[in-house]
Amino acid sequence: MPAQTLLRRTFPTIRNAHRSLSTTAPRLVSLPYSFLPANSLDPKPRTKGLTEIRGPYYAPVTKTYLDELLSDWGDYVDGIKFAGGAFSLMPEERLKGLIETAHKHNCYVSTGGFIERVLSASGGNKDVISKYLTTCKNMGFDVLELSSGFLSIPTEDWASLVEFTAAHGLKPKPEVGIQWGAGGDASVEELESAGTRDPKWLIDRANTFLQAGAYMIMIESEGITENVKAWRTDVISAVTSALPRDKIMFEAAEPDVFAYHIQNQGARANLFIDHSQIVQLACLRRGIWGTGSTFARVVTFEAPRTMGSLSAVGRLVVELAEISHASGSAARYLERVANELSTLPPGNKDVSVLTMQYNKNKDYYFREGSGVRIPALQVDMVRPGLLEIAVLLSLVISGCLGRPAAPDTPLTLKIALTQGNPSGLEDALYDVSTPSSSNYGRHLTKAEAAAYVSPTSETMSAITSWIRQNGLNATTMTPAGDWISIQTTAAQANTLFGANYNVYVHESTGKQVLRTLEYSIPEELTSHVTVVHPTIMFPKFSALSPVFSIQPKQRKQPRAEAVVDPPGASCNSTVTPACLRSLYGIPITPATESHNKLGVTGYFYNWADRADLQNFLIEYRPDMSSSTTYSLETLDGGSDPQDIDEASSEADLDIEYTVGIATDVPVIFISVGESNNDGDLDGSLDTIIYLLNQDSPPQVITTSYGDWETDVDEGMAANLCNAYAQLGARGVSLMFASGDGGVSGIQPISCTTFVPEFPSGCPYITSVGGTIGTNPESGVSFSAGGFSNYWARPFYQSTVVPEYLDYLGSTYSGLYNASGRGFPDVAAQARNFEIVTGGITELASGTSCASPTFASIISLLNDELIAAGKPPLGFLNPWLYSTAAFALTDITSGNNPGCNTTGFSATAGWDPVTGLGTPVFSKLKTAAGL
Repeated sequence: MPAQTLLRRTFPTIRNAHRSLSTTAPRLVSLPYSFLPANSLDPKPRTKGLTEIRGPYYAPVTKTYLDELLSDWGDYVDGIKFAGGAFSLMPEERLKGLIETAHKHNCYVSTGGFIERVLSASGGNKDVISKYLTTCKNMGFDVLELSSGFLSIPTEDWASLVEFTAAHGLKPKPEVGIQWGAGGDASVEELESAGTRDPKWLIDRANTFLQAGAYMIMIESEGITENVKAWRTDVISAVTSALPRDKIMFEAAEPDVFAYHIQNQGARANLFIDHSQIVQLACLRRGIWGTGSTFARVVTFEAPRTMGSLSAVGRLVVELAEISHASGSAARYLERVANELSTLPPGNKDVSVLTMQYNKNKDYYFREGSGVRIPALQVDMVRPGLLEIAVLLSLVISGCLGRPAAPDTPLTLKIALTQGNPSGLEDALYDVSTPSSSNYGRHLTKAEAAAYVSPTSETMSAITSWIRQNGLNATTMTPAGDWISIQTTAAQANTLFGANYNVYVHESTGKQVLRTLEYSIPEELTSHVTVVHPTIMFPKFSALSPVFSIQPKQRKQPRAEAVVDPPGASCNSTVTPACLRSLYGIPITPATESHNKLGVTGYFYNWADRADLQNFLIEYRPDMSSSTTYSLETLDGGSDPQDIDEASSEADLDIEYTVGIATDVPVIFISVGESNNDGDLDGSLDTIIYLLNQDSPPQVITTSYGDWETDVDEGMAANLCNAYAQLGARGVSLMFASGDGGVSGIQPISCTTFVPEFPSGCPYITSVGGTIGTNPESGVSFSAGGFSNYWARPFYQSTVVPEYLDYLGSTYSGLYNASGRGFPDVAAQARNFEIVTGGITELASGTSCASPTFASIISLLNDELIAAGKPPLGFLNPWLYSTAAFALTDITSGNNPGCNTTGFSATAGWDPVTGLGTPVFSKLKTAAGL
């Protein structure tokens, strides 16, 4: 068959060949000499210690040869690169056969840098490049190497190609180097005359590619260890210090080159070698072979670990930190600590805990004057930031940062006791909240709800005995008695819980907190205590704050006369109360029931300003009295400063779009301070405890604050969620903004796992997503949505979520928990809300806009229900997913991108962008029986 015809069949857009592809992972088998000591070998798929081999072009590799090679040595090969563009010369069935053989042995398959030929031959034609990428994907390639070689391409264009490659379902692996004109068979003299770049250029370029979604960075050897008179080891050192180790791979085609990398980076360096060198490198990694400088000197260390046990990881770090102290250098073994922690498999719960520690605590760790220089490291979300986390945790534990708390430092510990009958509470909640139940609307009293979660007599006996034996005094915090607090000291807490409390000072605020990096519950209490706080959770319960999309402008002067409902009020450009009334059919009839209340929570020194509210009402609700205001409740030292310089956009937004939408419904602003000095999460914990203790809490509460589920300890999350269930059973509707991070949350664009939001994953609250536009509305791109990793799918989603999963198919398989509770539940407008804050009109965007809007609508429905002698709606979800489903406008367009994906898509029925849809007041009123 003519070669030209063959090329058209397999790669129809290519006319010549250049380089190649490969990528995957192995399995560990029983070895007859396993009794002999050798370095540990991580199971495949690995993220460190990768060995990628090159195949065709340098030597012909047949399917039979490859199968036999990987049958014997597949455990030591992670990927295969078809170098030189040789794959474009092969018949389709032969090429697919080779790739399938590699996959059979759990090896990924990568192209070489043949994209350089495609770019030069096509002149950068997007359609040709797309066809090449699509063909590579269809052939079965996993990774696409992006090599520019002799081409001069701007970094931003190359980053766009990284994104373009990822969008075609391939893992981009850009090649970077310092040598001008690298590629081909250039001589030393030719390369020397061309010159080299500064290593910083390489590092900056690599970071740009990682941020664009690169799977791996290939470090070109030319100019460093290849075709040079003297190796540039300074470049290797700069690269390994500045870039994440598990995101870089070095070309190392010669034994002395990969021996150097192993000697200086350790056994888990990622290396690209020739297929003839597999055995030599494997022996070197395992520590059973070496040259004079490496023989018997390549060592790995792996202490026993307990899955899901923070203390096991903590002990390992402490061990190595003690070695650091003994050696007189706290930083000497940091890389070793990092390497050992990075061996944790991605599914290990320690990864989540450590990630939480890093994300919440980095402001405490990076302190001036510590005497320790920490490199700026890229967070890798395959193993979430483990290198950074390990370095930071080891620094903290080894005493470089933070300081031991004085023994007599006062400490208030809050302890969650095992609840007596939480499943009974859930049954009762659904019984009074499901329209088909005969008990629908017969909400529980405070005492009835508390009775379900009150600790058993055995738990109370055990905790009472422990308190007495240790000379402690305990205070009951909740009606059920499931939370208690004890006053103690740092020294006593260290003894009671095997802890090591230190004082940490926040870099920017100067705030001090007491925390320990590990603790244990006394054996006699293990079945009676679920949470001790504060311990390992550092404060940062972050606000889902509005995003300002334009520069502030001076507020327009109030109009002497205004039209209540401007004709054709539209949300297409900006959102106002008039636009929301028009869009959702919200009435302006004043509410009549004074004991029907709407609560708005405020944290982090976010205070509403009454003058701003007055100006807002004058401008946007001239039919209302401009003196309409809110009442105030405070806890933990919360306050209500009425100074224009203290005005907060978040609090002003929440108050203006509750008072300004729920006409004459009494609105309560719950201002939560920080006098407990226990951190921002305690603001949330103390709020729920405060509400549980009230005889008549507000019937509706909206909260525009949250956290990413991975950042909240699972025990703490479960206790908070059960507390929300108690309020729901008592007839309280809880609305939370779903979040503003799409599917990725706070992760960089290169993330590989979707992150759910807390408390949206809790099945006992109503999560509110965001929309944009009108006729029709669309899901807004930042609307957080997905599936919880903590809570299973609740019964009310038993039909709609499986329907969405069927629609989704295998897309994003492994990136989310398909059996988890889906969120959001509903949605509302979330972009370009006109607010007045600090005397200035601004535009605010975020699901912080959607939650108060939806809450206001529910409050107006409650007002009519109570006026008609009926109970308030209470926990909404069973009603929303059944009787009221028809009353929500289904949103069928929009998506919430992240992690190099377009995210989930809105479609007919429930979806994890807009939930069931947006409200239609008149239909909701019908669904409520009015």
